[in-house]
Amino acid sequence: MIVACQDTTVADRPRPVQAPPPAPLILPKIALPLPPVPEAPPAGAGDVDLPRMEREPSVPAEPMLAALPLPGDGGETVRVGLLLPLSGPDGVLGTAMLRASQMAVFDIADDAFLLLPHDTAGTPDGANAAARATLARGARLLLGPLFSESVAATIEPAREAGVNIVAFSNNRAVAGNGSYLIGLLPREQVVRVVGYAREQGVLRYAVLAPDTPYGRQVVDDLAEVVAAVGGTLTRIEYFAENPDDMSRAVRQMARYDSRRAALIQLRKELEERGESSADLKTLDTWGDLDFDALFVPASGAELKQIAALLPFFDVDTSKVRLLGMASWMTPGLGREPALVGAWFAAPITETRDDFERRYRELYGEPPHPLAILAYDATALAAVLARAEGGATFDAEALTSANGFAGAGGIFRFLSSGQVQRGLAVLEVEPWGFGVRSPSPETFEALSNEVLSN
Repeated sequence: MIVACQDTTVADRPRPVQAPPPAPLILPKIALPLPPVPEAPPAGAGDVDLPRMEREPSVPAEPMLAALPLPGDGGETVRVGLLLPLSGPDGVLGTAMLRASQMAVFDIADDAFLLLPHDTAGTPDGANAAARATLARGARLLLGPLFSESVAATIEPAREAGVNIVAFSNNRAVAGNGSYLIGLLPREQVVRVVGYAREQGVLRYAVLAPDTPYGRQVVDDLAEVVAAVGGTLTRIEYFAENPDDMSRAVRQMARYDSRRAALIQLRKELEERGESSADLKTLDTWGDLDFDALFVPASGAELKQIAALLPFFDVDTSKVRLLGMASWMTPGLGREPALVGAWFAAPITETRDDFERRYRELYGEPPHPLAILAYDATALAAVLARAEGGATFDAEALTSANGFAGAGGIFRFLSSGQVQRGLAVLEVEPWGFGVRSPSPETFEALSNEVLSN
């Protein structure tokens, strides 16, 4: 459910609408898509939208789409395009987002709202063709595409048509001039968790990041945010996606060789003076690290491997606080002892829990973490389509200073095209996650000083 925020508080949320039965799922408000765009090779590994992850096998677009009748072309119909990778390597993800979008149509849209899904095949050429086809059918707003290269390919046809885009990317390079990003931006996660850490007295930071465009973007954001809160970024290490280089990067980050040499030298000096070095026998290194918090923008197998390497190279995570991203919110993370006590920022709300529960009831499986973006984007479009005086998707409507309350929490678009969210700070616990700082319910509690750039 999504509502506009009034004044500086979030309006009371309407009671959830009962979800439709799981089968048959008849969607009279979603129009038949045009034939899918021919499949092309997937975007390159340099895409900065998400940390690279293992891909599930592709699945075709929902079969039910092919059976939907075209609605009438009444003059009052408000058409909104939905551009997703329903085929190709990211077909599973695109299908999950389509399902979430359908849920929002049922929950919020009225009879005048018409969603136009179209397959991008996960490629820039596919996205461009999908955007042009959808705009030709009268779409007044485009939701999607997903990846930054695909978003870039849709900007020109959208501008030619005078239509704005609410894209699912989190790459700031494609924000602005009519392109608004609803994806979870790395920068806002950095702002939230570093801001919280600074409130707890943390001043010295280090970062261990993948040597990818995504990793370098996070490091740039971290450097700016740490400086803005009066802290110091003392160390930066990048690692390639292989075990040997991860080990090298952690070893250098920990200054293991120099600290090990310092211990050996200290033992030697004590022995030369005839003093006992027994107290040093349990130590592997000597000397403190020059950072109090280590930021690790990795997830999955990479994060677990790094967690295992930290104690091996004598990084005591009871003294050094680990900080991370929303991608850390995966089951079983607390089984890695080095990660227990780590902090990360993520969108956690009761409405998100309700969305995930209803999705599981409808489709028999948990939603992909990005599916909620499609739900909130579609819900936003449905709300704006019912605006007093007629549907409006212009910059003034999209950048309402009071923002909106979505299933994923409060959010608002800035004039730059970036999104600002109310995120919680979570702590990794042995059997789950604890909330250190809850998601704010208004934007009064958030500062724009860092995010305004």
